[in-house]
Amino acid sequence: MNAVTAKARKLGSTKLRPQIVLLSVAAVIVALWGVWVTNQLVSKNDSPIVQVQLQTLIGDYVKAQARSNAPEEQSAAATVAYVRAIEREIEVLSAEGKIVLVANAVAGGEVVDVTGLVRARAMGKLADAGAIHPPGADGAVRTAMRGYMADSAGAGQ
Repeated sequence: MNAVTAKARKLGSTKLRPQIVLLSVAAVIVALWGVWVTNQLVSKNDSPIVQVQLQTLIGDYVKAQARSNAPEEQSAAATVAYVRAIEREIEVLSAEGKIVLVANAVAGGEVVDVTGLVRARAMGKLADAGAIHPPGADGAVRTAMRGYMADSAGAGQ
C-alpha cells in the first residue's frame, strides 16, 4: 500500500464518520419512539375500550326499588332518573375518548370494566340533586337485610 492510497482511505473514513454517527443517533431515536408508542397502545390504565354492564346496573337498581317502601310512582320516577343518569355518564365516558361497549357485546379479551364507576357517578349525581333519594342510600335496605339474615340464622338453631 502506498502513501496515496493510505491517505485516500483516511480521508474517506473521516467523511463517513459524521454520517454514521448521525444515522446511529436517528436509529436510536426511532427505536425509543417505537417503544414509547407501543407502551401507550398496550397500557391497560388508559384503555380506549371499556365495558359497562347495563343489565347489572339497572337490574340491581330495580331490585332495590322493589324492596323499598316507596310508592310506585316515586319508584318509577326514580328509576327513569337513574337510567338517564347512567346514559349521561356513558356520554361523558364517550366524550373522554372511550369506546363504551355493553358487557354482552364483549366476546373476549381484556376490556376494562367501568360498571362500578358509572354506578358511583350516577348515584352521586342523583344524591347531589336531592330530588330523588336512591334506594339504600340511607342504609335502610342493608339494615333490613341484616335483620332478616339474623332472624333466619336464629330460627335455624
